[in-house]
Amino acid sequence: MISRLALSHFCALLAILSVSPLFSFFVPGNLLFLVSLFAVILINFRTISWNPALLAVLGSLFMVAALLSLYWQDFKLLFYPIYFVTAAIAVYSLPTATRISFIKVASYLMLAICAGAVVGFVYALIGGEPLFVFGNSDGRPNYFYLTSLTNVVIGRVIRPSGIFDEPGTLSFFICFVAAGRHMYGMPKKTTWALLVTGLITLSLAHLVYMVCHLMSERLFSKKFLLWGGGALCVLVALSFQPDVAELLDNAFLSRFAVVDGQLAGDNRSALLMNAYAHLDMTAFAVGLDSTCLTDYTACREQYGMLGENVLGPLVQGGVFLSMPYYLILIWLGINGLRNRSHLVLLGLALLLMQRPYVMNYGYSLIIYLLVQNWPARTGPKHRLAPSRVLLPDQA
Repeated sequence: MISRLALSHFCALLAILSVSPLFSFFVPGNLLFLVSLFAVILINFRTISWNPALLAVLGSLFMVAALLSLYWQDFKLLFYPIYFVTAAIAVYSLPTATRISFIKVASYLMLAICAGAVVGFVYALIGGEPLFVFGNSDGRPNYFYLTSLTNVVIGRVIRPSGIFDEPGTLSFFICFVAAGRHMYGMPKKTTWALLVTGLITLSLAHLVYMVCHLMSERLFSKKFLLWGGGALCVLVALSFQPDVAELLDNAFLSRFAVVDGQLAGDNRSALLMNAYAHLDMTAFAVGLDSTCLTDYTACREQYGMLGENVLGPLVQGGVFLSMPYYLILIWLGINGLRNRSHLVLLGLALLLMQRPYVMNYGYSLIIYLLVQNWPARTGPKHRLAPSRVLLPDQA
């Protein structure tokens, strides 16, 4: 018989993978997320010791959503907090040991996805053609190269995204799993294998997080020099291939160039300025328009791109409905500066500033899982490596 632990892991992994466009061929991602997390809650229901304060806070989100739905006369707004609330209850229902072991299981899953990304990259590099093409939810084409998706193709070189919609999404989950491993003191070898392999996404945000993660550990340790040196050698060798050199220049190095006083790779400033331009007292209180939360296409057509920046949640939903995002962001920033070992939290805050997906399905689970469990909440003795006893990990 399958154990409760295994079922909890399986359902939680399905909840994270719900953001993969591959699953949308069979079931909508948001439905898969909710069904998976409801299963997690039911599996662990008998062991839950309900926290009235948590339930009151989560219930207040629905109250705010209900008031806003009346204000905007848009009933769909009532369900907007459901992903975050369900994720919070699911995480709360898991015993501490299960949450810790889940990070280990997620590590192996991400390693497998990263391995597929590398294979797909090599397959494209030697001339392999995409096996099929389909449209992302944002309208961009997504190509499947043997073992990896991508929406960025330059000649015979791709920026692999694993099973996700874009390279940045793959990087996001790699970084959060790596932070979870650091949080519980798991062996750095696997952590850095994930982070270094994730460089294949050519994500600037990934590089920024890696710097924060590195600074949270001993700088220039033997393991880091080994992995970093190996990755650098592979990158240098690949750069002699013309298509790879072109990709490195167009998709990575050129993004560090300064054009008209602005970093060329900065694709968030315009979004931030557009969000700021639409921010007034009404938008601050109740959001700009209900469609910005319930109909992305209609909102974009009327107001332009508002999301993917730190002001996006505020403009789209108002201060009360976006409060979980800003509280988490503030918590990460404050605790990330407490000491060197917490700098990974600062890296996560920087990721959330350009992907503010606290209330989104798929993302909300891993985000809340790390915030709920960070050892800094339990006292100084847990700040460095609390999992050496709880979870022996020889990975």
